[in-house]
Amino acid sequence: KKKKVILYGSSTFRLWDSASTDLSLSNLINLGFGGATLEACRVYFNRLIVNENPDTIILYAGDNDIGNGSSIRDVVNQFDLFVDQMSENLPNTKGFFISIKPSPFRRNKLSIIKKTNSKIKKIISNNSNWEYIDIFNYMITSDGEPSELFYQNDMLHLNKVGYGLLTKIIKEHLWFINIITNFSVKKIYMKTGPKPRKITIQLLEQRE
Repeated sequence: KKKKVILYGSSTFRLWDSASTDLSLSNLINLGFGGATLEACRVYFNRLIVNENPDTIILYAGDNDIGNGSSIRDVVNQFDLFVDQMSENLPNTKGFFISIKPSPFRRNKLSIIKKTNSKIKKIISNNSNWEYIDIFNYMITSDGEPSELFYQNDMLHLNKVGYGLLTKIIKEHLWFINIITNFSVKKIYMKTGPKPRKITIQLLEQRE
């Protein structure tokens, strides 16, 4: 029986039309919706997620919360409530939280994004049913600024390079819990920012 994986959260997932192909998961269900906040993800959780009874949920949310002016405490609290809700309704489901991305569009919120990610990562470190997926640190320049390399012209939504990065990092995590198998390891070097630097990323490509 193939394990069922759900993508849940905001436009970063909703706009990812090729997610199933990119992640090599024929059993992937993409339930991302535009404008999603963590609170909205909780509101629709029972309706959208519970009956699917997935083996794994990959969550991307918190970005719009911060964009809408929510405080670090509010975002972290909403994530905490989401974790409790999933634990109560789907105790055997594995959760992955993808760090909130450092988009140039939200440059003025960069410190809030970074601190929020850090606090959520700490919560996850004490919960064996969840894992934290870091994309933030791959998407900033050597000066600590958001890189434009990964975004569409609006500097908020991911472009092909951004989704390529997201694909590789998610695949790596799924491989470690045996949802995806038979990978070869490759390396890629990407130049980012005003002072180009080389970032070595382990890329896991599924063999044909």
